[in-house]
Amino acid sequence: MSEPALPLEELASQINAEHRAFIAGFRRTLEHGIEAGRLLSEAKARCRHGEWLVWLAANVEVAPRTAQEYVRLYKHRDELRAKTRSAAHLTAKDALKMLARPAPRSEDLQGVLPYEPDSPAEDRYELRLGDFRECLSDIPDGAVDLIFTDPPYSQDAAHLWSDLGALAARVLKPGGFLIAYSGQSTLAEAFSRIGAHRLRPYWVFSVSHTRAHARLWGYGILNAWKPLPVWRKDGGIPQQPRLWIVDELRIGELEAKTHHEWAQPVGQASALIAHFTQPGELILDPMMGSGTTVLAAVMEGRKGVGCEIEEEAYLEAKRRIVQL
Repeated sequence: MSEPALPLEELASQINAEHRAFIAGFRRTLEHGIEAGRLLSEAKARCRHGEWLVWLAANVEVAPRTAQEYVRLYKHRDELRAKTRSAAHLTAKDALKMLARPAPRSEDLQGVLPYEPDSPAEDRYELRLGDFRECLSDIPDGAVDLIFTDPPYSQDAAHLWSDLGALAARVLKPGGFLIAYSGQSTLAEAFSRIGAHRLRPYWVFSVSHTRAHARLWGYGILNAWKPLPVWRKDGGIPQQPRLWIVDELRIGELEAKTHHEWAQPVGQASALIAHFTQPGELILDPMMGSGTTVLAAVMEGRKGVGCEIEEEAYLEAKRRIVQL
């Protein structure tokens, strides 16, 4: 025998109760995400440069992308709390969408960022916030002419060279180049890990420290230069570069470090981009910091795509490049 139907007034009361419980549950979930972001931000601030992702993988049960989303929840907590005050239908992912920038359009990436010689600068670059191992997955195979980047130098971050090699092997065109700054102590590791992806050593530039020598504790060495190795992907038709370049770079800019603690000078990037690529070609920096490579690419008439996992550096890159 079926139960007697509830009066409409009682149904309304129960619906409202469930509605309020759902909102409260969502808000509690959001607050947990915000608190996780606060704790992650504190942990990241206490890690030295290059140690953050290593520490995260060893100690926390979330992927780098998830950690980044928690941090964004925390940074935008006031905005989210205001917007979700009556938003019963939202999930945590929906909350993040409130903050999301337009997603990169993969159709823009082959032609990648279609090039016209007179196109405005803003049509020739794209900046992405996230871990390059995830947020560059939509770049088509064989679409990139040059990867130019500056990975962390610490031994704890050496695994990133393997990820960089895998990316380069996939997205570089046949005959394309990978250029990456390296510390002296990580150089052998870099060659080993990049070589595992069948990228061939091409050259090693030296970058002189024109204003100060770095003290290498444990070695007793005052280091006056750092290596800048170049690898080439097999294939393509080797061509004589249009420009000659000296393999000892002495370009120094005090101003570079004001944008990011580990920033490299625009002049170095411009000289190397002009040497290794042609106008209109695509330059990729998967660890762009404050955007020096992308900035140089646009200045040299190329297209630039940059990716950065740290939001503060990403925002600084945007600020620099929109001034072109």
